[in-house]
Amino acid sequence: MGQPKKLELTMDKLIEIAIEINKNTIANRNRSKDDKIPTDKLIRGFGINRKNFSVTIQDTDIKYNKSTFLYDIPSEFITNNKSDTIVIDSETNVKTVNKPNNDSETLESLKSEIIVSPQSETIVSLSKTDLESFDKRIKSIEEMKYEFEEMNNWYREQRKKENIIDIEIPEIKIDKKWLKEDPSTRGFKVYPSVIAKFKEFSKDNNQYTMQDLMAMALLEYIDKYKK
Repeated sequence: MGQPKKLELTMDKLIEIAIEINKNTIANRNRSKDDKIPTDKLIRGFGINRKNFSVTIQDTDIKYNKSTFLYDIPSEFITNNKSDTIVIDSETNVKTVNKPNNDSETLESLKSEIIVSPQSETIVSLSKTDLESFDKRIKSIEEMKYEFEEMNNWYREQRKKENIIDIEIPEIKIDKKWLKEDPSTRGFKVYPSVIAKFKEFSKDNNQYTMQDLMAMALLEYIDKYKK
């Protein structure tokens, strides 16, 4: 390959190429790896190569911005471009650029490119399709945020439920088939502390007699530990 050379292209043509490169660079950010269009391939579509383009714009006000990866195009040159544009300057003032027939259009009806110039230097070109895609992505993020909040609230409720210990108080069961016989007196020696606890328990459950509670306690203990 030979040395890069300066091309005989008009300023309008150079601006057109720079705008198309900017549009493609921005669009590539939302494209998959297989769908991305290399800048070199895009430039070749104009019948030139990238090195020659870079040499040709050296003496112009079109400059490559390494921080944004876009070409800076002074806004005064945009009015000479054939397509309708909207230029937003550093103070975010919106200016409507007239078409060749001087008929001005509103943003809603404008179907041309939108060019954003945050610092009155860098021209970012967004098509209507790009704006619609960006709007969908914003809505998708909002929906994901709402779903995340729902999941988070559900998780918090589950943790609250897990922290609640449900202690089931067993119900006293009296098996009346063991209480049909006439009670008899037997002499058992019982420890005073046990008698005290039993009396307290009987008092709390005074719907049953002490002899019935004693009988059930003995039966339950026997059934539990019998071999």
